[in-house]
Amino acid sequence: MKGEKWEKWEKIWKTAWRAGKIVFEFLLDTIAPPDPEVREIERMSPEIFMERAMQGEKLEDSPGVLHFLPYRSAVVKTAIIEIKTHENRKIACLLATLLYDFLLSELPDLEMFRNFTRPLVIPIPITRKKERERGWNQCNLLAQAMKKIDGGKKTGKANKTFEIRTDILRKIRENGDQVGRGRAARFKNLENCFSVRSEILTLGKTAIRGRNIIVFDDIVTTGATLASAKRTLLSAGAKKVILVALAH
Repeated sequence: MKGEKWEKWEKIWKTAWRAGKIVFEFLLDTIAPPDPEVREIERMSPEIFMERAMQGEKLEDSPGVLHFLPYRSAVVKTAIIEIKTHENRKIACLLATLLYDFLLSELPDLEMFRNFTRPLVIPIPITRKKERERGWNQCNLLAQAMKKIDGGKKTGKANKTFEIRTDILRKIRENGDQVGRGRAARFKNLENCFSVRSEILTLGKTAIRGRNIIVFDDIVTTGATLASAKRTLLSAGAKKVILVALAH
């Protein structure tokens, strides 16, 4: 009962916070117009964004993690910072479309070589404390947009290709600043950072056990965060886990 009451107040707080944020951003946009580069990205089609992102760039290897954007690209960096620090939903929809198309392009090979049919798609979570402070999780924004693309809330139908869930995985502790840590230290620092929600474990046979899962994050550096989430899901009974990021 206490947990239910807390979740109710948390939802009310988030709703009030978002309403206040909309008003504040409207006033701010009136006083100080947004960065022209941000507005340009908001108006881009997925094709134009990819063209701009790859100008003079090439994808670097990221062992164990699939990705499709170079983070060195100025347009990619700006887009990811916008969803991470300003909850820019227009850009989140743009990036979600690119992520969705990328997953669709990879799925035939995964199904052929790994028997990876109708996977469960899970965004990397942030801690409850950080989400309360910030007001959102950028990866959840992407997941929500992908649900609409995949025939979820937008059409009122069940997801067609993927089952996209934001209520499976939770981050149970902050891992501190990773800057300056070597690869091994980063992996060590992220041990036991994630857990599967207890209510999901109760329904484990249908929710996770034996399932093929895609876990995604916005940026991958060493892959330590995604690898930690993968270990948690495999320990909970997942069959296979594929790791994906927007950019590296």
